[in-house]
Amino acid sequence: MKRVCAVLCWVFVRFLPAAVVPAAEIDLQCVTQFSLGAPLGQLRVVPMVLFDGEGRRVWSDLDKGHMDMGWVARLGKDGRGTAMAIRIGGKTAGPQGFHRTGVEEFVYDAFSGQPRKLGFPVFGSLPVDLNGDGKHELVLGLASREGSVPEVQGGVLVKVPGRVVLGSKILDRPGEQVVSYTPEGTVRIWTDASARDSEAAQRRYRHRFYQANQRLTATGANEINLGGL
Repeated sequence: MKRVCAVLCWVFVRFLPAAVVPAAEIDLQCVTQFSLGAPLGQLRVVPMVLFDGEGRRVWSDLDKGHMDMGWVARLGKDGRGTAMAIRIGGKTAGPQGFHRTGVEEFVYDAFSGQPRKLGFPVFGSLPVDLNGDGKHELVLGLASREGSVPEVQGGVLVKVPGRVVLGSKILDRPGEQVVSYTPEGTVRIWTDASARDSEAAQRRYRHRFYQANQRLTATGANEINLGGL
C-alpha cells in the first residue's frame, strides 16, 4: 500500500507544475456582457421568457410556478413558431413512473409571446418532423400518454402504439423517426414511409445544436430539445 501511495504522489507532484500557468501569460478579456435589469437581491423570477441573441428580453409571461415541461416547434401549414410550457403544482416519481398534479398548459406564438390555442391538450406532447417537410407534427406519448399525432386544429392523424421516448433523425431514412416501447418490453422505431426531406429539414439536421443533442439521448430534457425552431 505504501508503494502505491508513493507512486500516486510522485505522479501528482511530477505533473502539477505543468498545469500552473503564470498570470503574466493570461490576457483575460470580457467579450460580451449584459444587464439583468436589477440587483441580484431584487430580481423577479419569470417562468416564461424569450431573449434575443444579445441577451435582451423580447417577451415574458407568468410570475410564479415551476415549469416542468416545454418545447418550441414549427406548427401548421405555415410552420408558425410555437412555444409550449407546462406548469405543475407537484410531482412524484416511483416504480410506476412520474405523477404530476396541478397541471396547467400555456401555448404562445414563439416570437411575439401572444397566447395561442391549438385545439387539443399539449401535455405529454413531442414535436417531430415525421414527413421531412421542415415543420413539426406533435406526437402524444410522453408522460405516460399513449402515442398519437394530432392535427394542429385537432383530431388524430396517426396512432403510435406504446409510449414515446424519443423523436429524432435515428435512421438513414427521410424524416425523423419515433421510438416507442410497451410495458411488456417491446421497443419499436416508427417512420413515415412516404417522407421526403426538404432543404429546411436538412438544415435542421445539420445544425450544431441538433447534433449535440443527439449525443445526449440519455438525458431527460434531450427528447424535447430535439424539437426546436
